[in-house]
Formats: sequence, structure tokens, C-alpha cells
Amino acid sequence: MAAGWVQLEFYREPISYNQEKEMKTLPWAVFAVVLVMALSPVCAFAMRCGGDLVQEGDYKFEVLDKCGEPDLKELVGYVINRRGDREMQIEQWVYGPMRGLYYILHFEGATLKRIETRLKR
Repeated sequence: MAAGWVQLEFYREPISYNQEKEMKTLPWAVFAVVLVMALSPVCAFAMRCGGDLVQEGDYKFEVLDKCGEPDLKELVGYVINRRGDREMQIEQWVYGPMRGLYYILHFEGATLKRIETRLKR
């Protein structure tokens, strides 16, 4: 050993078979959780269109002004408002893929209620 170097010895307790098995399966469990999260639809609260931001609560005309026409518009159904005196259309608008994601915007009447993202497959 060279002068000035100190050799350190560490004591390591023996590992049981179960502990060794847990340490081997942990990376696979983490990988499985990340994979499930990546493949499942994710709700976003905002979507960027160029320099503008579209968020839940925006109106259709604002989304059209910021992002332009969607790649797909689909009428999903109808819903009655909370007071029960008006029927509103439920529509889905799809933009993308942008940076590998599809953005699915859910409208009730003229209001953006939810933004969902999905990976392009």
C-alpha cells in the first residue's frame, strides 16, 4: 500500500434470502409502475399552443383562437346542466401528436372541462 493511503474495511451483515430477493425485484416493480403510468391516459390541466396556454375553463372560441382547428372533432353526447333547464353538447377535440402526445380536449357546451393526454403509439 502506498504511503498516505488508508485502507478502510467495512463490515457488512449477511443478507437473508428474502432480503436478496426483495432487492432484485424492486427495480422490476418500479419499472412496472412507470410503464403503467406512461401507457395510461393522463389528465393535464393545460396545453401549450405556440406561445399561448389553453386551460380548463376556457371557451371554444379561445381555444380556436390560440390553437386553430383541431385535427379531429367528435360529438360524444349530451348532458343536462345542473339546473336541469338546458341540454349541452359534449364534444372531444383532438390535437396532435405534439411532442409525441395527443391532446384530447373535452367540452361541455362551450366550456373546456378536461384536458387528457395520450402517448402516440
